[in-house]
Formats: sequence, C-alpha cells, structure tokens
Amino acid sequence: MTHKRARKCRICKTPSSKYKCPKCYAPYCSITCCHTHRDVCKPAPPQEYVKMKFEPLQQDVATLNEILEIETDSPDFVAPAKLAKLKDDEEIRKLLAEDALVEMIQTLNRSQDKSETIATFMNNELFLKFSNCCLKNVDSEFYNPEDVSNVS
Repeated sequence: MTHKRARKCRICKTPSSKYKCPKCYAPYCSITCCHTHRDVCKPAPPQEYVKMKFEPLQQDVATLNEILEIETDSPDFVAPAKLAKLKDDEEIRKLLAEDALVEMIQTLNRSQDKSETIATFMNNELFLKFSNCCLKNVDSEFYNPEDVSNVS
C-alpha cells in the first residue's frame, strides 16, 4: 500500500517536483529552481514559534496560513482540524507508548531519504498499524482497515 502524491514546484510550478528545500521544505524540481529558491528562501520557523502560532488555530486558519506561508493547495497539506484528530485518537496514544514505534519515528525524522525509510518501516507491523491509524483520521481515502485488522 503505497501512494505518492505529486508536489508542484514552488518556483516554476511544474506539476511534479522531486526535491524539497532542507531549510523550509519548499518543493522544487531542478537545480535551476533550487538556485532561484535559495536566494529567497525563508527557513521554517523554530518549533516554539510554530507551537505558539498554532494554539489559536480555530480562530483564524487563513491568517496563519499566510503568516507561515502554508501551501494549502499542496497535496501534502493536511487541514489543521484533521491533524487535531490525531491527538485525540486513543489507539494512536496506545501505539505511541511503544518504545519501538517512538524509535522508528525518531529515525524517520533524522533520515535523509524519508521515502526510503518509510518504505522500509511499512514492512514493520507496528509502524503499519500506526500509519493506518493516522490515515484513518486524516486521509480516509487511503485508509485500509484490513491492514490494521491483520496486525496484532
């Protein structure tokens, strides 16, 4: 069960881009676009800033999207209301109590090639169950209840 969503290059608007800026995560498609982007790159804000800015999310999502320059038309975008469902999911909470899952997530965060790391972890029953629980909350189109029920 793999699906890859195409991301539009932020510079030239080409429908698919293979790369992301390591500082701000903006998608781009070529070295030319990389050089163009590098001159205007605005690095992702520090975690404290993001946390502080996301607390009043329900009040003014549109303004926050502008402040943080979130691409709501990106296929990688998940609406804040859907993300909020993750923290309330009891099954996700139980899975995150597993040290092995926490270690996999930390490894994924440090990984240079996240797609390859995810592909490897999808062979792990615990990670597969976790990813399906997340999909159930944020992207039910790709949620496969059989994947969850087949995992003990």
